[in-house]
Amino acid sequence: MTCRFDRLLAAAYKTGDFILASGEKSREYIDVKSMILSPRVGQRIVVELASLISSTVGIRQGILLAGVPEAGSLLAWGTMAAIKDRYQLDTPCLLVRRESKEHGLRRLIEGLDNIPLARRNKKWPVVILEDVITTGGSIIETTRTIARSDCLVPKCVFAVVDREQGGMDNIVKETGIPVRTLTTISRIRAAKLAAPPEKAHATQC
Repeated sequence: MTCRFDRLLAAAYKTGDFILASGEKSREYIDVKSMILSPRVGQRIVVELASLISSTVGIRQGILLAGVPEAGSLLAWGTMAAIKDRYQLDTPCLLVRRESKEHGLRRLIEGLDNIPLARRNKKWPVVILEDVITTGGSIIETTRTIARSDCLVPKCVFAVVDREQGGMDNIVKETGIPVRTLTTISRIRAAKLAAPPEKAHATQC
């Protein structure tokens, strides 16, 4: 990924006292969610993810996209749109919950209805999307949920940022599937420090 992309995400880099999703304390935080929700930056992120998926596993009919709740689900939907726009292919999304709801259809995985009934006798490859990798725990949990489905098989994990805390290695060790990211926290930190003050805090819209 280019330095320009790292500079684009520099506004997401925060310092202070934070508690991460893993429960760990940190002096650094990458607010990728706000970037995903930005019309300009969010579009760039999903276009880059679509390109990375294409160069890594290939864009073809039959691949499904699944997001790690909650930001990953936004990325999955956006990447689905980017793939449709760039490659003219339909790549349905799955919504994978941490636990099934007690009302409605009580599904743990939503979106399986988009797989033709006659083709559910084979394993469909699933690309898993996440915003930030720290320890990899949420991704591992999501991957295992997908693997328990009769018609799904986890193929690869793609994330926007690696916090470089061993999460990528943990995912490979626990799931056996490859992991790719667009950038790392150290590269975004460097871009933030190198940016003029007025640009480091520029609006994302």
